[in-house]
Amino acid sequence: MYLRSDGLDTYGGDVANMLVSQWSACNGSLTTSNPRTGTYCLRFAQNDFARIAYGAAKTTVISCFAYRTDSVPAGDMLQFWRFKDAANSPQVTIGTTSTGAIRAMRGDWDGTLLGTSADLVIGAGAYYFIESKVTINGSTGSVEVRVNGVTVLNLSGINTQATGLATTSQWDIGHRSAGSSQFFNVDDFFLLDDTGTYLNDFIGDHAVVEDVVDADGAFADWTSNISGDLYEAVDDIPQDGDTTYVEGADVYDRVSFGFPTLPPEYTGVACVELFYIGRKTAAGDGSITVLAESNGVEEEGDTDALTETYNGYGSPFETDPDTGLPWSTGRAGAVEMILERTA
Repeated sequence: MYLRSDGLDTYGGDVANMLVSQWSACNGSLTTSNPRTGTYCLRFAQNDFARIAYGAAKTTVISCFAYRTDSVPAGDMLQFWRFKDAANSPQVTIGTTSTGAIRAMRGDWDGTLLGTSADLVIGAGAYYFIESKVTINGSTGSVEVRVNGVTVLNLSGINTQATGLATTSQWDIGHRSAGSSQFFNVDDFFLLDDTGTYLNDFIGDHAVVEDVVDADGAFADWTSNISGDLYEAVDDIPQDGDTTYVEGADVYDRVSFGFPTLPPEYTGVACVELFYIGRKTAAGDGSITVLAESNGVEEEGDTDALTETYNGYGSPFETDPDTGLPWSTGRAGAVEMILERTA
């Protein structure tokens, strides 16, 4: 099941906007230098990291991202990603070595060695798509890492539980300090778990395409604080808070928006996530339900209880509401996002 994703292109180059969206912490930098897709990628120097929570504790999680290091690390486990429990303690840490291998540790980067791949599975100056599937268990845990679709590390029947919790609730990626001035980039990031009908295992190299709305939809009960089409108040990159917005005054009021057609180079769609930034403006309940409409058929996503502070809310739709099957590129590009005030 889909958990999280980020193409890093809707923040306007400001990591502070990542914290409004879905990330718990980030002190890396967004750069236009060497993105894999889109305009931006996330760049890490020593002591930089970024952390994101799944929303619920999981036993098995698959992290996927495109990775590019400027040079092969001068030491082992300088650049790493960690599967952490609810208390922010690492269960499993996976990282790179000075010989271009992938290494897995129980606990943190300096924990108990679980296994190391062959050398030279990672090089410098090019993007590699890395998928890491980790199951947390004190005796039957497992770690599998694939690079560009090829399994380079496969460990099973092992202890992957470093804390008192047999789950992982958050994930981070970073560069520890070791006197190293090396840098690495990350792009096209997403997280999955092992539940559901689709997106429950490795799915291979994918890009994260982020579009903002470009048309009004069929529903227009909400109002805008500026003149013009409603979508023009919510198509800003980055989002501009109270400068331009739409708002729904009454329960069951709806507003809907359309999106650009997907570029022709994309031949398949794994998931459509409808994402918005919102807040309530008064005391009391303030909830929004997200719906996806495809070919006249609606499907409800999440219902979000808003606070008085802007936060990001996303609803994933792994299948087309009209067919019940994975999206075609045409249908994904024609999806309509409906926001309904429900409280």
